Amino acid sequence: EEGRWRDAVRELGRTERKNGAMWSAAIVACGNARMLGKAVELFGAMVDSGVYPTAGSYTAVITACERVGAAEMAVEMMEQMKAEGLTPELETYNMLISTLGMRRRIGEARRYLEEMIRAGLLPDRVTYNTLITACSTVNDWRRALEILRAMPAAGVKPDAESYNQAVAVCAKAGVVRQALSLLGEMRMNGVRPNVLSFNHAMAACDETDNWRVVLQLLNDMRLQGIEPDDRSYMIAITTCEKNSELHRIPLIENQMKKVGFKPAKHVQEVLERVKRKLSEEEPKMTILDVPAA
Repeated sequence: EEGRWRDAVRELGRTERKNGAMWSAAIVACGNARMLGKAVELFGAMVDSGVYPTAGSYTAVITACERVGAAEMAVEMMEQMKAEGLTPELETYNMLISTLGMRRRIGEARRYLEEMIRAGLLPDRVTYNTLITACSTVNDWRRALEILRAMPAAGVKPDAESYNQAVAVCAKAGVVRQALSLLGEMRMNGVRPNVLSFNHAMAACDETDNWRVVLQLLNDMRLQGIEPDDRSYMIAITTCEKNSELHRIPLIENQMKKVGFKPAKHVQEVLERVKRKLSEEEPKMTILDVPAA
């Protein structure tokens, strides 16, 4: 991204007659490279050159603010834009709401949502997903579910990301029942869970040391044709380790080998640590006590 913003600024400098679209393109390139200062500098230079900012120009700066979580400047640019008589676009609101969410300013984010609706702009899936994600910054799982439930009434069907973010909020807040309920709701509503959905639900169970449900979810993934990833196995392994269920971890490792899964280095290190612990312990079970794989 660094090379791209430099190229964009260089190209802009070589252009004698610059229009708003050219300025905006360079501002966007700087924003994508997280060069907010340069983006703002270009915006000022555009105004000084006599090119009147458009809604797209302001959106480009607000997007640059979102990349680095500069909420104050994002709000300032939004209010300046409206004061200039320009109408914010859907993307403008989405970027501002995302920036506010990153800074835990959920109340302001909701107010801008209400403002965009009053202005006749219909929130899209990005808007709602952004708000649900914002709820995770303050562990507000109730509000996250409220937003998720509001989507169909607004004519917006939740997708896997919508549910995944809601499950993640529930996991972070430690409300296991709600996290697991969302997995079932996804399937009922025709949204197929993916590995992230299960990982978030497993993380919720891990927070409450519910190792049995963690292992059940790991098994359910495979039954539904979803391949567990390193995080899936890591959660299962560490949950068993924390709950003194070390003898179950070799079964997990065997399953990994059976499907040809090669764990990442950090997962392999945990497996080696568990093997050392098991070798130091006296046998506590007979083979008949070990559950079938």
